[in-house]
Amino acid sequence: MAFLTKETDPGTTYSPAWASPLAAAKPLTDAFVALARPASLIGKLEGLVNRVPFNVSVPAQTSGSTYAWVGQGAPKPVGNLQFQSVTMPILKAAGLLIVTRELLDLTQPASVLALRRELIRGLAHFLDMQLVDNTIAAVANVSPASITNGAPSIPARARARRTQRPMSSCSSRRSRRRTRTRSQSRC
Repeated sequence: MAFLTKETDPGTTYSPAWASPLAAAKPLTDAFVALARPASLIGKLEGLVNRVPFNVSVPAQTSGSTYAWVGQGAPKPVGNLQFQSVTMPILKAAGLLIVTRELLDLTQPASVLALRRELIRGLAHFLDMQLVDNTIAAVANVSPASITNGAPSIPARARARRTQRPMSSCSSRRSRRRTRTRSQSRC
């Protein structure tokens, strides 16, 4: 039996005539994604933002209207909204932990859970940093820009003012005043 060999491009989600139609928007059913998402900032935003399927053009608001305090009978500010169309491309983040087959065969179940926890923690941390780091710019067909891309950096203050008593002084007083009711406690 003879085989013809020819160099060819692999099917990707970017080749419109080859494999892209096979990668139509579908629900994320992968078990690891379901485990990792709640650990990330994106997972914590779920319910506060709209889910958008991949490769679909949707309107995105780019500026808000005008609002101000006004006196009685005074003119009210008038504004308009600005929109643009955006498409969420199919992009992915990945990480691998390389272990031998022997390790997987001989490992304790708790070890597999430890490896899984590290993958979840590591991926969630990576995605969180990518989401909020204002230096992360979009790379076409590889990674999205952060939500703060191009925003100015504001350095953290060296010291915050102390506005409340330390917790230790309240908790030690509480232990001495076990007989007081909650409404009578001063801490």
